[in-house]
Amino acid sequence: MFEIKEREGLARIGKFKVRGKVLETPTIFVVYNPNIPTIKPAEIKKLGLPIITSSYILWKTKRDEVIKMGLHNFLGFDGVIMTDSGAFQAYQYKDVELTNESAIDFQKKINTDIGVILDLIVGLGENKQKAKEMVDETIRRARKLFTLGKDSTLWAGPIQGGKHMDLVAYCARKMAEMDFDLYCIGSVVPALDNYWFDIVVNQILTAKQQLPLSKPVHLFGAGHPLIFSLAVLLGIDLFDSAYYALAAKRGKYLLQTGHSFNINEMRDVACTCPVCTSYSIREFTERELALHNLHVIAEELKTIKQAIYEKRLWELVEQRIRSHPSMIKAYLELRKYKKFLDKFEPASRLKGTFYFDDLSMTRPTFRLAARKARRVKSKRTFRWLKYNIPHELRCTYPFAQTVFPEMTSESWEDEGKVTDSEEEAIEIVRAVIIYQYGIDVAPIFKTMNLHVEFSKASGAIRRIYDGDKLLGTMRAQDGLFVPTLYFFMRAERLFGEDYVVVVDEEAESFVKEGKNVFAKFVVKSSGKIRVGDEVMVKTTENELIGCGTALMTPDEMMEFERGVAVNIRDYLHKYRAS
Repeated sequence: MFEIKEREGLARIGKFKVRGKVLETPTIFVVYNPNIPTIKPAEIKKLGLPIITSSYILWKTKRDEVIKMGLHNFLGFDGVIMTDSGAFQAYQYKDVELTNESAIDFQKKINTDIGVILDLIVGLGENKQKAKEMVDETIRRARKLFTLGKDSTLWAGPIQGGKHMDLVAYCARKMAEMDFDLYCIGSVVPALDNYWFDIVVNQILTAKQQLPLSKPVHLFGAGHPLIFSLAVLLGIDLFDSAYYALAAKRGKYLLQTGHSFNINEMRDVACTCPVCTSYSIREFTERELALHNLHVIAEELKTIKQAIYEKRLWELVEQRIRSHPSMIKAYLELRKYKKFLDKFEPASRLKGTFYFDDLSMTRPTFRLAARKARRVKSKRTFRWLKYNIPHELRCTYPFAQTVFPEMTSESWEDEGKVTDSEEEAIEIVRAVIIYQYGIDVAPIFKTMNLHVEFSKASGAIRRIYDGDKLLGTMRAQDGLFVPTLYFFMRAERLFGEDYVVVVDEEAESFVKEGKNVFAKFVVKSSGKIRVGDEVMVKTTENELIGCGTALMTPDEMMEFERGVAVNIRDYLHKYRAS
């Protein structure tokens, strides 16, 4: 079971329940080989990270012992353990002694938490015909799992295809038809090893468009801090890698930025992790270096989580991609997926937004805002980035909240207070509603006895009334209009079926009393809704019973079994009571 707790676009901090244990995503499974124990399981547990180990290596070297003891007792690790099937060894050495069926059976016998079928890794050099044969065989093996029975183990559906994106899409689509607990994107290691990050971006986004949003997505073999922030931004929840140890073997001292130093050329340690504060640079052995590298990886994932909380992951990514030219090339690939990425862009962020340079235009924030602003017709405009924006939107997200290099002191003029005129204030409210929803409320405004309330402190527009009935509030943090149920009742005809979430009969009475809408009770959701939009909640009989803030995309509302879909703010019983 997977539940989103926080989000930033496709990135999500989630709770993934694994056989009574909970993984907070994004996280990385640390590759652990009991035959080469560079770092102990207790040290991995101390960092709060799960483990992945090769069931094939265990089968070849410790088969009877691990079956007898069980995987967790054998490794001395009570956290979440994932096992690979031997697919990577088959890719490296061209063959393994296990079949798909025996690999599945062995993983069940050792009581792994998360298992993987014996898929076929498609190398980047494979031609289309050979790659298609390998993908078809992987799909056949995946289907075999379900004829054998899944037991209590969670199973991952691997997605292959290599550089052939149509095959990646085909494989992802077929895997999505099966009831896997998570999905793993494979064939990325050769691209990562060669810094072909653009291929990885295409693999991720091609697969993500085919996969269910309610299941975690794992990126096989990705352990370089350089790729984490971008991959998480694109919806990767889980990683695994032995890179921390492989880099240490080569004498690489990793940094959070994605850079690395040669340990033999360093004058002093460059961080304050527990390893670096306990040893001088000359005391580092391969083990200390591996442990330092793992700390860096853990810290980068924590930084990414905080960026998601702060709604600044896009900005963190723009900083990280400047660590390597190939990352910039990969970032520019996002422009090919604008339509898909736009669906996950929130309606607002309640903090300032940084614009660095032309690379920032890759972000949906700026592109969508400029497009929506064109809905508003105005005689006066102001310059924002490379666009002329209607003056009425001067205090509206993201125009007032964008910080960019060309800003002058004049850029901050008119912030907060934009008018003393009630008539002009009403026009500003109308313009903001057009910007948000694409509808013009002028026809219903003409029938109302409108009154505007200004902030006593700043003079900014705060509330707009129809007589003594509150229509809505202009939110101070982003200048957007927050409507009441009364507003939606008056404007319902103008909206039609847009910005509507329909709930089933079981949820009706709860919403009428002000309870939040949970995803499992949603039966229909308008495709125009974005996270953060203020939406109407209706019954299947088209009765308007509440309104609130959308916390999921329309597709997520329909897919997820857990989590709040709409945070109810105004509701029918409250309206009638007033």
